[in-house]
Amino acid sequence: MKVTDWLTNEELRALTARSNGKGAALVLFNWSLIAITFAAAHWWTNPVTTVAAIVVLGGRQLRLAILMHEAGHNTLFKSSKLNALVGQGEAVRGVCPTGRVVAGRTHTCPG
Repeated sequence: MKVTDWLTNEELRALTARSNGKGAALVLFNWSLIAITFAAAHWWTNPVTTVAAIVVLGGRQLRLAILMHEAGHNTLFKSSKLNALVGQGEAVRGVCPTGRVVAGRTHTCPG
C-alpha cells in the first residue's frame, strides 16, 4: 500500500508543504500549553492536576523533540535560518537543557 493510493499528488504536496507560519504556530502552541499547564498545576495544586500536568508535559516534551527533529531536517520551516534558530534554540530547550544539539547530529542532545 502506498500513500498515493489514498492521496493525489496535489494533496500530498499540500500536506507536506513547509510553512514559516505553521511552524511558528506549532512552536508557539506547544510552549503556550506548557505555560498554561504549569500555571494550572501551581494555582490548583492537588493530585488530579499534578497527574494531569505530568501527562500533558510529557506529551509536549515529546512534541518539542519531534519539532526539533523536523527542524534538523529543514522541514519545519520554509526558511533554513528559522529551522536552525528554532531547532537549535527554542524548541530544544524543552527537551535538551543545554539548549543545543551536537553539531551535525540532529538527534542527539549532550548530557
